[in-house]
Amino acid sequence: MFQLNISLANENLGWLLAISEVLEYRIRKAGAVMAYTTNALRTRIHFACENANKDLLSKALKETIVDMFSHICKMEYISSRLSISGLSANSNKLLWHTLVAFDRESEQSLIDAAFEIEDGMAIDGIYRFKLGELRNRWKEICDLTKENAFFLVDESTFFELLRFLISAVNPKVPTLTLKQEDNKYIVTGMSEEKGLKLVLSKEELVFYLVDFAPIELVLIGEFSDKSLKSQLQMLFDAKAPKSGIYK
Repeated sequence: MFQLNISLANENLGWLLAISEVLEYRIRKAGAVMAYTTNALRTRIHFACENANKDLLSKALKETIVDMFSHICKMEYISSRLSISGLSANSNKLLWHTLVAFDRESEQSLIDAAFEIEDGMAIDGIYRFKLGELRNRWKEICDLTKENAFFLVDESTFFELLRFLISAVNPKVPTLTLKQEDNKYIVTGMSEEKGLKLVLSKEELVFYLVDFAPIELVLIGEFSDKSLKSQLQMLFDAKAPKSGIYK
């Protein structure tokens, strides 16, 4: 039996909880089990599997921690330091999501090279002591955005910047189709040879699309919110399907 333990301060437990469903799925797929114990200061996460599965467990755990740093921690860092006056709350959130997605692959490579999975490792220690270069990058992003805040309050310039940032993101799914059913939005596509289908609210939709960064977004049918449709066209060059396709 192979056993592995990691920990983090309770004040940072939200990092892991935000990605807990992904972690639990990957751990099960690796043939392992997990459990939590906590005291007044720290939470420990315990993993166990057969010796034959220890490499799968370590790989699954590392992938999840890399995702956590590059998404959850980056969002926390940027959203706590960057708020453009003159932009609505929703536009600020859209800006944060786009900046989190930007340069995703190179940042994940940097994080991956910064640590190895070890028994007893402290996740918050890795963040504070081994990812200083990464946090400096995030600070530069925030500072540069603040310096150019004047241009962002103009809607056309704002969406032009977001479109540029999204175009530099490696797409998770090349083509997505989108249609509205009542007050929900149905997103479909193919991800790693598997079918993808999401049912999203209006509030969730654009954030998810930014994360997927599709090369092509195809709009099916009518959309009741013309402002939303206009945003999709500005951000993703969304188009109606070619004749005879996606019927």
